[in-house]
Amino acid sequence: MDPSSVIRVIGVIAQVTQAIYVYGDAVKECKTEVAQLRCELFGMQAALKQMEQDLKLVQQNSSLHSVHSPSLYSPQCQEMLSETHQVLLQLANSLQVGSAKHESITRRLVWPLKRPQVKSLATHLERLKTFFILAVTQDSLQATQDIQYSLDALSESVQEIRQTHEEQTVYLDAMDWLGPCNPNVAHTTASACRLVGTNSWFLEEAFQDWVSETVPVLWLKGKPGSGKTCLMSACADRYATVWHPNESRNLSDVGAVGFYNQVAVSRTFTAPTTTRYHKSLEAYLAHSSRSSADSTLASGV
Repeated sequence: MDPSSVIRVIGVIAQVTQAIYVYGDAVKECKTEVAQLRCELFGMQAALKQMEQDLKLVQQNSSLHSVHSPSLYSPQCQEMLSETHQVLLQLANSLQVGSAKHESITRRLVWPLKRPQVKSLATHLERLKTFFILAVTQDSLQATQDIQYSLDALSESVQEIRQTHEEQTVYLDAMDWLGPCNPNVAHTTASACRLVGTNSWFLEEAFQDWVSETVPVLWLKGKPGSGKTCLMSACADRYATVWHPNESRNLSDVGAVGFYNQVAVSRTFTAPTTTRYHKSLEAYLAHSSRSSADSTLASGV
């Protein structure tokens, strides 16, 4: 359906309404019926104007409009609009709409329609008007329902995002509680202090003995500030790249856990050292696997 076809019918309604007004007191014999006819014409005009606005809206936003007014574009609606146009044209012809001015003045003294005719016309127009109102209302209701469905889906998405964010916040807070000390910072700082070619005296002797399982424990003893942290960071880096003599795989596939017991940081925690180590180990396992994290958090460690 095109908006121009609706506008054409609205124009006929305006002509008919004006013609009824011109007759004035000549309608006194069926004044009640004519008043009802005018009421139906005004109602029809309002319904059709709403249809015109809806059709224009769909045409202007055809690429974005999700509801294309199925009722207004239906063949039945087009048939009803054509019927309305024919009824109004017959009524306009009966009222001498568009006649010459002198003929209009002569004939307006006599109302051309009988009371049953006016009543039948009012009933017919009421039925047509009701159809158009229901068509507009149904499309508006469908559009409102679609908007409501979209809003519900958006609300569910927001709730899921919020829940995911809350779970992620709880997870990160739990990881911070499990591992209050971040060994990566100390390891990165110690590795950055090393110079290329240094630490080889320890890596090529004591470290190799430990890797080859000649000695069970790699022990480094020294005074504060003598470079123990730098040496151990070098051992950690080397351990991740060497080949185990008894395995046919790279030890980087096995994984390693390291701790840096810094005195300055330790003073900020009241928990015993062993407890902190245990929590840091739990944090490492939780970071390595989310299933491990879930079991760790469920255990209440």
